Amino acid sequence: MVTVGKYDGKHPALTCATTAGKVLIHSPHTRGQRGGRVDTTKDQDINLLNINQQVSSVCAGSLNGKNDILAIGTQTNILAYDVNNNSDLFYKDCADGANCIVIGKLGTIIEPMVLIGGNCSLQGYNQDGNDIFWTVTGDNVCSLALVDFNAQGQNQLVVGSEDFDIRVFREDEIIAEMTETEAITSLCPMMDSRFGYALANGTVGVYDRSARYWRIKSKNQALTIHSFDIDSDGVAELITGWSNGKADYRLDGTQQLLCVSTEGEIKAYNPAPAEMRGNLMDANLTGCF
Repeated sequence: MVTVGKYDGKHPALTCATTAGKVLIHSPHTRGQRGGRVDTTKDQDINLLNINQQVSSVCAGSLNGKNDILAIGTQTNILAYDVNNNSDLFYKDCADGANCIVIGKLGTIIEPMVLIGGNCSLQGYNQDGNDIFWTVTGDNVCSLALVDFNAQGQNQLVVGSEDFDIRVFREDEIIAEMTETEAITSLCPMMDSRFGYALANGTVGVYDRSARYWRIKSKNQALTIHSFDIDSDGVAELITGWSNGKADYRLDGTQQLLCVSTEGEIKAYNPAPAEMRGNLMDANLTGCF
């Protein structure tokens, strides 16, 4: 479990959960924090946050529009932690556990929330720790993502469950439901109304609203997915980390010219339409003389 947060509002810090009930925060830009839950020394870049329970989920995000906070879930509690000030925002009991967490705005609810997926339940807490959103879903929640599913400028909550279903919530109302072939282990927003998904059987793919855009299946398991415009063409690609240690990124099926510079920069170029080819040839010849 890994997340990246700008806890001071400026510099990214890598955050990972360990199997020993600790959370590791690598923040080389801010050193020497002491006290509270954090164990550190003056010259260390790495802080350890003692949870003393098995961590089931971590997520970084902003609740105040400024700096990010760190949300840590276990099977019994949720902790919202202000890393920059080394203090708890809130600590709540979660009877249904916190299998996954996402932070952001949902629908017409004004306040950003820490949204938690548990055993058949969804909960949302504001920065004061008030429970301002709650609903139920069909099975244990495996993954969450906030997506502008209807392309109307508001986020809907996409929920992946153990019963092989992807459900889309407009606040507490289900507006779409798609059935897959295995439990949905990961979800990530991409661009517009598209989102990526990964299944427990090694399948990864992309939906555009409720229509499957593409999918592939591997003999390896997809441990994590993320969207990023890796080739600077203005379209986000789906980045997948696999159980065999490899990572790949996938385009939308259109052939492209891929170039790698000596500095490691990757660029992609779409083929030009037929009516432009003559103009491009003239431009290239002109540049040679």
